[in-house]
Amino acid sequence: MWETLTSVPDSGDVLNGFAIVSTIIFGVVFLLAAMYSTRPGIPPIGDIYSRAFIQRSAAILAWISGIGLFFLLIRFLQINPGSFGLPIWILITLVLLVAALAYVGVTSTSDRRRRRQNRAGHRTSQLQRRPVKKRH
Repeated sequence: MWETLTSVPDSGDVLNGFAIVSTIIFGVVFLLAAMYSTRPGIPPIGDIYSRAFIQRSAAILAWISGIGLFFLLIRFLQINPGSFGLPIWILITLVLLVAALAYVGVTSTSDRRRRRQNRAGHRTSQLQRRPVKKRH
């Protein structure tokens, strides 16, 4: 397994199932992240989460999927500068994408709760504000 991940793929082995599935995953995530980064208010996600959260999450996912597409492009072109065409880079990027999706999923609950409170007219605590100095 380690030998497969750290060796340059042969010219006939460039378009295997791993590369095709990775391309579809990275491509779909990149397109969705680009769409929600530019228009964060579109349904169904725009109705649930805040604009700032959507744009921040889309930026994280776009960067990771863009890096994955870069490694796949290097692999497909078979130019391999600095051994970026190795399958291990694509696998590491997929693991990073899963970790980023988990991070977005965990932080989404607090954003959803905060957005729901804002819509209900909940005000933040006055104790968090600095006291105003009175002028004499």
